[in-house]
Amino acid sequence: MIYPRQFIEVSGVRLAYADIGSGPPVILLHGALTGADDLLLALGDALAGRVRLIAVDRPGYGGSDGDWETASIWRQATLLRGLSGALGLDRPVVVGHSFGGAVALSWAVQAPGELTAVVALAPLAFPEPRLEQVLFGPRAAPLVGDLLSFLSMPFDAVAMPAVWRAMFFPQPIPDPFEAAFPTRVPGERSRMKTVAREAARLLPDLTRSASLYGGARLPIRIICGDQDRVANPMLHGRALAAILPEGGYLSVPGAGHMVHHARPDLVADAVLERVGVGAAEDRVPA
Repeated sequence: MIYPRQFIEVSGVRLAYADIGSGPPVILLHGALTGADDLLLALGDALAGRVRLIAVDRPGYGGSDGDWETASIWRQATLLRGLSGALGLDRPVVVGHSFGGAVALSWAVQAPGELTAVVALAPLAFPEPRLEQVLFGPRAAPLVGDLLSFLSMPFDAVAMPAVWRAMFFPQPIPDPFEAAFPTRVPGERSRMKTVAREAARLLPDLTRSASLYGGARLPIRIICGDQDRVANPMLHGRALAAILPEGGYLSVPGAGHMVHHARPDLVADAVLERVGVGAAEDRVPA
């Protein structure tokens, strides 16, 4: 299901978002290659009847504008702070997956008092050499980036299905996700350009964030699959929780990078616990 979007302009950047349900506000931030519907597909049914979900197409994805500046996790956090204020959201809980988790953590160190809590799902938290910087980063280069994107189309047709499988490993790709984000074909060039820009900006941005995690004085729950092959759960999960003032870490056995699809029940319960609604009936809180 593709959820209908609303649009808002923040600091000259158009952002698209889905606004679902009512109750305490929860902002959902997706990872690379996807869009707002990713987290909604996994968590919407469990949460929409109990909280107000604001699922955002991060800049450069879906209906949201994007360029080199908005590919920065710090710039994205600033734009989302503006969106939250414009929508009148009172200290939302922010749920971020992967790159979206990096954005959520950036918000937490920028303005912890604006948030109730963060739930970071397989986040990218620390600078390190990453495969996407090699595969996609050069496409963000000025002048030659568009040519590289064009020349990479045959490569994408072969490589992207393997990338999607690695993201979900060891779980299969769910049919509803496949319908929303066809994984057997390359992504459109605009989305791949966004991935390239984000990959190129990630190292300095995460270096900046990592130096400030000690100031993120709010509850931050990190949930990682112990089979994650995309974001090392020991580094970006357990080590992150250890240095955060109010960090907590949950390792999910048998789950990979897309932990919200593997165990949506645990993720939903962690969110509900932080908004004060309580875990869903007959489930143990995460």
